[in-house]
Amino acid sequence: MTTVAAALTGAILAGAAVWIIAPARQVVTERVIERQLVERPTSIVNASLNGIDVVAIADTVKPSIVRLEVLGANGARRGIGAVVGSGSGVIFRDDGHVMTNSHVIEGARAIEIVLSDGQRLAAEEIGADPLTDVAVIKVVADRALPAILLGSTTSLRVGEPAIAIGSPLRLAGGPTVTVGVVSAIGRTLDLPNGGRLFDLVQTDAPISPGSSGGALVDGNGALIGLTTVIAVSDVGAEGLGFATPIEIAHDVATNLVMHGRVDHGFLGVGGDDLGRDLALSLGLEGGATITAVGDHTPAASAGIAPGDIIVAVDGIPVLTMGELVVRIRRLDPGDTSKITLVRDGEQITMSTKIVSRPG
Repeated sequence: MTTVAAALTGAILAGAAVWIIAPARQVVTERVIERQLVERPTSIVNASLNGIDVVAIADTVKPSIVRLEVLGANGARRGIGAVVGSGSGVIFRDDGHVMTNSHVIEGARAIEIVLSDGQRLAAEEIGADPLTDVAVIKVVADRALPAILLGSTTSLRVGEPAIAIGSPLRLAGGPTVTVGVVSAIGRTLDLPNGGRLFDLVQTDAPISPGSSGGALVDGNGALIGLTTVIAVSDVGAEGLGFATPIEIAHDVATNLVMHGRVDHGFLGVGGDDLGRDLALSLGLEGGATITAVGDHTPAASAGIAPGDIIVAVDGIPVLTMGELVVRIRRLDPGDTSKITLVRDGEQITMSTKIVSRPG
């Protein structure tokens, strides 16, 4: 039976970060690219992989990838503690802010990062969001660091090239680069710790333990996901890896930088994907079938009921339950949102005020 294992090596001991953060730079650069499905930067186009020059992409992206070393309370390394876990991270702002996975830094007493050129720098935790498994650390540096180019999954298609770049197994010599394709989108996975991740990008680009928090980039070299989990079975890796879409990861990271926490939107429903046969019979592309509505929730106040099929949020189509969860989570508590649903064959739009997710 296949299970999903977090790509992290070593146990992590409880503790708190002890490094002191340097003053923030006044000017912060985040490079963002709109996806171009036809035209690609001429500096990257080549015939090495379906028109994509992996060498050029790797050379461009690797400086933005770091290795994280999580230090625990036991041991005497530099008087701080022994290395008890490792992972990867992606520099997404030139003032030293790095995205990684929440599970990578959980319980860290202190954190060090290793740049692609081997330089070691201290870092501290800015915030973590276990719900999405996204965290941000801040590197203490006396210069601007190379921020990765941010992409988009909005028009991502199955079969497009995907390149995973991370720092597995604490290997020296810089990041590891592997190549594959986007093998599926919109995946939902239940984790061994009881959590659930939604709307993941699936790839067959090999991802090894220790690559959690690394980059999944597209044929433009733009970040489309934060590598998060790998699929394994009794015989080893299944050749499948999963990444949190950049839209989710960047939204969470931005909130962590600004507020130190993430206030997720909450509607108060449970449900399942609308079956394909039923969707076709109703003339729908998809939707989320509601099976439960919590008492005293925004959904209950709006009149949403079990059996309703939610098909859009604020006019944006919702094709699966996972898409509904992600869409609601990304709304700001206090926002008034329009929920479009189908009930008894009739389409209805309701307004409801989103609240903060409990707990």
